[in-house]
Amino acid sequence: FAWEQHVDLIAEGLGIDKVALRRRNVLHDGERAVAGEIIDRETGRAVLERLTAEMPARPSNGARAWGVALACRHTGHGKTSLTVTLNPDATLDVVSGVTDQGAGGHTVAQRVVAATLSIADGRLRFRRASTAEARQDPGTGGSRVTHIVGRSAQHAAEQLRARLEEATGTTLRDDGFVAADGTRES
Repeated sequence: FAWEQHVDLIAEGLGIDKVALRRRNVLHDGERAVAGEIIDRETGRAVLERLTAEMPARPSNGARAWGVALACRHTGHGKTSLTVTLNPDATLDVVSGVTDQGAGGHTVAQRVVAATLSIADGRLRFRRASTAEARQDPGTGGSRVTHIVGRSAQHAAEQLRARLEEATGTTLRDDGFVAADGTRES
């Protein structure tokens, strides 16, 4: 709301129609959005054209005004980054910039890492870090956290698993390292 109000004020200050200003600044295929994602399916221009065609010049329902808002939003896709760090005490830290708005995204990432490494959930700590420490994440909107953050967590855990198994010559299984002869260490 605040963003769109500001765009309206800019249009007014420039003496440009609100829809026309948005049309001039709509993102096109291949361009980069604010959070860094590349636009791969431009729909903004079509939305604005349809809006312009169907919107009355003045509200007919007795309302005093009408409003327009247009935002670039990734829905169910995009990129994120996180880190999985093995600590000397055999715990792991999963660090991400993604917020958890109550849907359990942090828990999902923690469980994905635990399942991928075949370790107990209790060995992991998920921590949301500031932009100074966490890697890039464009946010929680658009039904993306479980899919995108979950896949990133899986990828990071797969990389860590491969390094650990190569370094130890064992296989991670059931919260331990299992050697070829079947011996097991925590």
